[in-house]
Amino acid sequence: MDTVEMSSCRTYCLFFLLVRSILSDPSHTNQVVLLDTTAVLGELDWRTYPVNGWDAITEMDEQNRPIHTFQVCHVMEPNQNNWLRSNWMQRQAAQKVYVELRFTLRDCNSIPWVSGTCKETFN
Repeated sequence: MDTVEMSSCRTYCLFFLLVRSILSDPSHTNQVVLLDTTAVLGELDWRTYPVNGWDAITEMDEQNRPIHTFQVCHVMEPNQNNWLRSNWMQRQAAQKVYVELRFTLRDCNSIPWVSGTCKETFN
């Protein structure tokens, strides 16, 4: 991906996942973090679809800490269908699982030459 295309894609998709497990305690004081990608130092080893459809990039968050991000920017290709899948996570004794997913999507109107191929939704 060339520098111009990479800079235009930088804000397209930012993903990181925080999965919390709320155990049987109804007061929610017994929380266990099953996966926090902001704390992972190495590769996430997530599966991507299509296989070479996503770029894994390390970005800096608001506190200047490294975070894992994935980006996809194939705005000239129609019928986009891009997916990320984490590895299997054991729920331990959890009865409820809360998922926090942070992402950004680029406004399709900001890319004038991609009429009809850009998507801003998860459908």
